[in-house]
Amino acid sequence: MSDLLSVVEDCPLKWSLSAQVKADLEKCPAGFPGPGKVRISIADREDESGTIVLRHALAGKSGESPVECLLTGHEATSYYVSAQAENGHWIGKEAVKVSLAPGKPQTVSLDLDFRTIPHGIIDSSNADGLLEPGDVLIKFAAQTSTFTEKVIMTGEKAVKKLSGLFHEGIKKGDPTCFHVAIYLGGGRTAEAHGGDLSTARVGAREIDAHAGFLFRVYRSQDRALAEAAVKVAETWATGRMKYLVPALVPFHRASFGPQAHGEALVFGQESGRKGGPLRFEAMFCSQFVIAVYQAAAVAKQLRQKPGMISTDVEMPAGLDLHASNSSPLAFHARLEGASATWQYVDEVLVRQQQDANAQAAPAARPGKDVSELLQVLGNPTQKRWPSGEWVYARNPWSLKAFEGKIYVGSGNSNNPAPAANAGPVDLWALDAATGTFPEKPEFEVPDEQVDLFRVLSDGLWIPGHDSKVTARNDGRVKGEGKRERIMRFLKTLVTFPADWAAGNVHHKIGSLWMTMNNIPNGIHVYDVIDFEGALFAAIATVAGGMVSRSNDRGHTWETMLTKAFPYSRTRTFFYDSEVGFDGKKAVYIGISVAPAANLLEVIARVRNVFPGIKAQLPQGLHGEIIYDSTKFVNSAIDEVISTLAQALVIVTLVVFAFLGSVRSVVIPTVAIPLSLVGTFTLMFALGYSINLLTLLALVLAIGLVVDDAIIVVENVNRHLEEGMKPTQAAILAARELSNPIIAMAIVLVAVYVPIGFLGGLTGALFTEFAFTLVGAVIVSSIVALTLSPMMCSRLLKHHDPNQKGWDTRLVLFLDRSFGALHRRYEHLLHGTLNWVPVTTVFALVVLGSIYFLYATAKSELAPPEDQGIIISASQAAPNSTLQQRQLYTRVVYETFVKHPETDHVFQLDIRGRR
Repeated sequence: MSDLLSVVEDCPLKWSLSAQVKADLEKCPAGFPGPGKVRISIADREDESGTIVLRHALAGKSGESPVECLLTGHEATSYYVSAQAENGHWIGKEAVKVSLAPGKPQTVSLDLDFRTIPHGIIDSSNADGLLEPGDVLIKFAAQTSTFTEKVIMTGEKAVKKLSGLFHEGIKKGDPTCFHVAIYLGGGRTAEAHGGDLSTARVGAREIDAHAGFLFRVYRSQDRALAEAAVKVAETWATGRMKYLVPALVPFHRASFGPQAHGEALVFGQESGRKGGPLRFEAMFCSQFVIAVYQAAAVAKQLRQKPGMISTDVEMPAGLDLHASNSSPLAFHARLEGASATWQYVDEVLVRQQQDANAQAAPAARPGKDVSELLQVLGNPTQKRWPSGEWVYARNPWSLKAFEGKIYVGSGNSNNPAPAANAGPVDLWALDAATGTFPEKPEFEVPDEQVDLFRVLSDGLWIPGHDSKVTARNDGRVKGEGKRERIMRFLKTLVTFPADWAAGNVHHKIGSLWMTMNNIPNGIHVYDVIDFEGALFAAIATVAGGMVSRSNDRGHTWETMLTKAFPYSRTRTFFYDSEVGFDGKKAVYIGISVAPAANLLEVIARVRNVFPGIKAQLPQGLHGEIIYDSTKFVNSAIDEVISTLAQALVIVTLVVFAFLGSVRSVVIPTVAIPLSLVGTFTLMFALGYSINLLTLLALVLAIGLVVDDAIIVVENVNRHLEEGMKPTQAAILAARELSNPIIAMAIVLVAVYVPIGFLGGLTGALFTEFAFTLVGAVIVSSIVALTLSPMMCSRLLKHHDPNQKGWDTRLVLFLDRSFGALHRRYEHLLHGTLNWVPVTTVFALVVLGSIYFLYATAKSELAPPEDQGIIISASQAAPNSTLQQRQLYTRVVYETFVKHPETDHVFQLDIRGRR
């Protein structure tokens, strides 16, 4: 065997590498490829890929190190060296940490182990040959995992251990499973993804984004269902829904129960809604894939049975999960156990894409040919800067419409020598009416490039990007000699400090252009805005990113350091929008509540920390919570609680009025809170919170739970008046009423339970309402058959009508009053029954009017309520400037503040709308 020639790979300022690769082919089973090209990665961190160096492997001997590297450091630091065959079959065990010192070479030996991958390597160029649209891809960790992936896998192991206590099938899942996607075809997947949680979305991306990772591929045997799921995924994966971090998801509730049926029906009903179901603002990975397949399955059932309800939903094996509560682990386990409907295809590895010597990139998918519709207007800068060796590339960076012209901002593209990156820049203005450029530029901008334009209240402004360095220009001639080059270099040294001593802003008023070269240290002026009559410029200097302010329209500037870090940059101002609060300029922070968070807890914590935030604000800056949606929620809850208390008092008084005994009143009065406590226990077991709907259910429940206790007391009183002893009377009354009370409970449960199984938004709203009422009825029945008879045997006694006292007089008064009412009612009833034809006609008229009353009544989900806020929006022209919109914003503000009921006015001006 002959060794490879030593070839040095040099990474300037860091390290130099000499490497050779030998492979022991005896490790390779028959029929599998050898290492071929081997990627050697040198990274700053253990969990990332660094600079890639490729080497071809030669045949080696058993016992020899497959990969041997000689590293020489140019600085004192540590690196992580790893190796992997390009074909994915030969993998390094782990990254080796190497500590380098300048000029001291280190030898690093790496092992390569053979790994069998049945399906081989895929990327976007060959994925269609191995995968089919609709395939479910279960992503697993690669040979090396990032810290985030390790955290996810650790969480999956915990979920497996805890969830296994509830669902035996979940125990089969692989705890290294941590992501799920659906394959769309053409090398693309749809998934809930994103590395940065602030920007992560439900969308589509190339499969190459998963480079270096393994997928287990599961394929639906129902190809029509798979194709329908792909259509749903493409419709939903638009980026509207955010990525949901499944930190508080109850994974132990993943079974396909009543809530899952209702959710699946919603998915089916909204399978064609662009951006996904309206009620879902975010999804996590497995939830999204399960949801699109459930949507496709239910949509088919809805076409066959349009009026179906949630209990009619049928789900194929493997998809019978509660999508919102199902982890990748649970989904993987369910697919593994559904071999009749889901086929395990194979395990594939996504090819790494980092190295420059990898296979050619896949060909781009052709789009619609619109070349015949395009009109080339030309590049006006070519007229002044003809092509040649010294050409300075001029690229259009930005366009701005102003006073009937389209201004073109041009600049450099990091030109290599000898074409230096220096100004000036010709500013061309296209005549929008004729579509032509003039013969001469409108203005020469003495800067490296024109990044953007700003239309302010007094004309067009351009922030200067890198003032022209006098010695860095394109006036050189071809064949410049050594002496000329040295003289130009010396000239640069002399003029450099002066050229960058101040930055530029350029201003056009009417037909006049002027350049103001007076922003201190403004090497790069990135942005300029108008705020309350003053100009503000965002600049970058050798000292750090800064903001400069001018109170005289750019003639003089004062600088405020915003980030004291060398070469940092203040890039731009958010100037296309403005916030107003009570007529003053303001900045606002909107706090959104996560799907699993409690709104009341969030605002309580915000109000907790807000005083500390206000204390840290600079002098002259004040903070205010201008809108709190929990005020309406709290007031509504307070109203319901007040109603609950009133209902308790009224029920107690009514019971006392009819029974006429304090002892008798105590028994149903005690039954009410005990039944409510039992109901709270059931609510806790079901995971319900105290909200408007559950409190409303409790208000209604008070009238239901007291009925059972009242009939028990009345029956016991009847037996006492017949001469029985209290204990015997209580036992006999309970025996007589057990069947009626149980029957009443069953009837009420049968009435309310179906509400809990309604689908769609109505079902989501009233499920807790229904089951709270059911729980109250069941608990009250138990109390009536156990506690109430026992209390009757201890508290009730035979009433002696001859006994004198206030309670006896009260009972006699109530008896006389109700007796008179009874006689009056009896008289009216006899009178009505004497006119049967009239009564019958009246009853039929009332019955017939039901249809017309129902048909003419308005229908809505919930009645409108006064929440103490008025939200209005008005449309402005798409090309309107902020200054133009502010004229109308002020009128709107003055209109609102005229009303004495107005507390605060909050306004947000954004482009295209006010």
